[in-house]
Amino acid sequence: MMLLNKVGIVTGSSRGIGRATAIEAARKGAKIVINYKEDVESAQKTLEHVEQAGSQAIIVRADVSQQDQVEKLVDTSFKRFGRIDFLVNNAGIIRDSLIENMSFEDWDAVIRTNLYGPFYIIKYAIPYLKQSKGAIVNVSSSAGKRGTFGQANYAASKSGLEALTRVAARELGRHGVRVNAVSPPFIKTDSFYRHKKKEVIEQRAVGESALGTHGDLEDFANFIIYLLSDRTKNVTGKTFWFDSRMYTLK
Repeated sequence: MMLLNKVGIVTGSSRGIGRATAIEAARKGAKIVINYKEDVESAQKTLEHVEQAGSQAIIVRADVSQQDQVEKLVDTSFKRFGRIDFLVNNAGIIRDSLIENMSFEDWDAVIRTNLYGPFYIIKYAIPYLKQSKGAIVNVSSSAGKRGTFGQANYAASKSGLEALTRVAARELGRHGVRVNAVSPPFIKTDSFYRHKKKEVIEQRAVGESALGTHGDLEDFANFIIYLLSDRTKNVTGKTFWFDSRMYTLK
């Protein structure tokens, strides 16, 4: 199996992309640290799926925007399993608004979760990743390149995350640690269903798709697994756009 006996932390893994990634990693032989911020019941469901896949997992509550909680997350993971082989920085939030209407609180919350969070967890996990010659995958977004209307905070956080990916790849490559980012396709996750303009978003995304389709959650999760595995042992510092949307600048 691609991740046999490896241990990984998947942030924001109580649902959506994080849950799918945790489950697929478990199916490939990995032990999983399930991270959540608020919804413990959803985290328990992820745990059930991981165990059904024949693997082991623990649940650790942590708000990735808070440095002390991230430190505890990493420490708890290592103490439980004795190693850390990979990170999937998936946890993220969206608080959309025009710049002129965006509150400082909404700007700060998104930047702290989507950019500070990955920085914190990478920093604290580095000693363990050096030991295992591990891998990191950061979940980015096309907003980081497109500059999506009404998403100044989110776009800035994802653009910064891709820059962090490249720098971390350069710094950690000499220790055998790989760092990549991947931008997901349009997938109907929980965040989509909570969005006020979900119908408009879906119509636009499908209309821009060369295949005229939605993204598949398990398909995307398996691409993350592929980047974590030894099958991409010479790939680092890259951002992959995992979709078929034909973007135009507007």
